[in-house]
Amino acid sequence: MQHPTGQRASLRRLLSPRVGVLQGTTAGEGSGGNPASVGGGKRWVLWLAVAAAALSVVAAVGIYESLGEEDDLAAYDRPVLDFFALHRLSWLTPAVAAFTRIGSAPVLSVILLLLVGILCWRRRSLYPLLLLAGAAAASVLLTVVLKNALDRPRPPYDLAVPPFETSGSFPSGHTLNSTALALVLCYLMLRFSRPRPLKLVAIGVALIYIAAMGVSRLYLGAHWLTDVVSGWALGLLVAALAVVVDRLLLWRAPAVIVAPPAPGSGGESPGGDPVSA
Repeated sequence: MQHPTGQRASLRRLLSPRVGVLQGTTAGEGSGGNPASVGGGKRWVLWLAVAAAALSVVAAVGIYESLGEEDDLAAYDRPVLDFFALHRLSWLTPAVAAFTRIGSAPVLSVILLLLVGILCWRRRSLYPLLLLAGAAAASVLLTVVLKNALDRPRPPYDLAVPPFETSGSFPSGHTLNSTALALVLCYLMLRFSRPRPLKLVAIGVALIYIAAMGVSRLYLGAHWLTDVVSGWALGLLVAALAVVVDRLLLWRAPAVIVAPPAPGSGGESPGGDPVSA
């Protein structure tokens, strides 16, 4: 039976945002062995996230205020809707409808659980899952509250592709949730993965997916342009707040150093590579 102290240490390692491994060194021997260096401390990441959160709030509020005046971005709502309604292709529409279902809560949750599950397994840590789950909860809550509070009508059904949705139109929930969770997952990949090519792929895939999800909602006539752009802005807000929370936890949490495997064991230490932050 595992000693209670050992159980607590294992739990701390599973939940800590600062899990690393000493590659044949002891604490204090160089930067790789310094517990304080495990997880890093790049303060510019925090300030960048704070700035992104502030800008996203300003953008979302500005977009909503334009709805009443029907000026600025709102002036393009009807022209964009008409454009996509006139240029739909019979062979493309089913593909876009299938793609947009990836942004629905059940499908998106399964995909993200698979991806973050791989990351948790490789890191031997539940922390990435907890951060993503928190962002998902905040994203869904924000979507539901705004849709119910603002209750903006959807585009006319005669310009949309069925099945029709009846919830409020502002903001686009598919766009908001997809943006928030794709960005948080991308951030986790950047923070916990070592290979630079993998990081570049994560950034590229996340940006393409976010853009495609928003455009798909316009193509199908499910949302106005302002709904989609506000979804992008609010999704960025949720992701930025998740990064802020992560950086604050990262600095406050003590480093959890996992001993390397015994020579000749051939196994990888439970902590994996040092956390990249």
